[in-house]
Amino acid sequence: MTSNNAESFNNTSRDARKYPITTLAEFLRYTLQTWFFERRTLAMESNKPLPTKIEKKLEDRIEATKTLVVQPLSHYEFYVMDGDRDSQVNLQTKTCSCRRFDLTGLPCTHALAATLSRHINPYSLCSWYYTVDAWLCSYAETIYPVGNEEERDVPDDISRRKVEPPPYKPKTGRPKTKRTKSKREKIIMQRHCSHCSGKSHNRATCTYMIPTASNK
Repeated sequence: MTSNNAESFNNTSRDARKYPITTLAEFLRYTLQTWFFERRTLAMESNKPLPTKIEKKLEDRIEATKTLVVQPLSHYEFYVMDGDRDSQVNLQTKTCSCRRFDLTGLPCTHALAATLSRHINPYSLCSWYYTVDAWLCSYAETIYPVGNEEERDVPDDISRRKVEPPPYKPKTGRPKTKRTKSKREKIIMQRHCSHCSGKSHNRATCTYMIPTASNK
């Protein structure tokens, strides 16, 4: 499991972090509203069983099956010869000894080779979660605007409450704006040259010659 989704969303809201909390919440709501509409529209316009990226991945794997040799073991089991990486496929349990099919739910090259040898539709082996129907279900709900504050129906016992901000003691130094990186993340520092003010190198490796009075 990775945090790619969280990192992507964190990068999207980078400039909005400095907003007040209500403005930040509205920014996040509007962003999700836009994303849901755009992705829902793409899913509805698709005329294929799988989304474009998954369709391309499946086509590339089908193209790679041309170099494989399939030996049937039973009606559902096959031995697929792939050079030094031979694998055993079971189409009934949707498994392959290479484990790629088992872990991802998308047929690996060996499973596709066995499928095509039996003239079975490759789409029938794909997990439902890769289909356009699943894609459409992910963005089926509509995110609505919050509306004007004056139009909200707030109970009297709630409106009478006065909410104070939590106690806060300012820390010395400049306020932190970037998140703390984990130990496994690499910290990439941009080098600057003190000789020519360029990037990606330093003074010792600089090849730029600054003109002097003697060179003019």
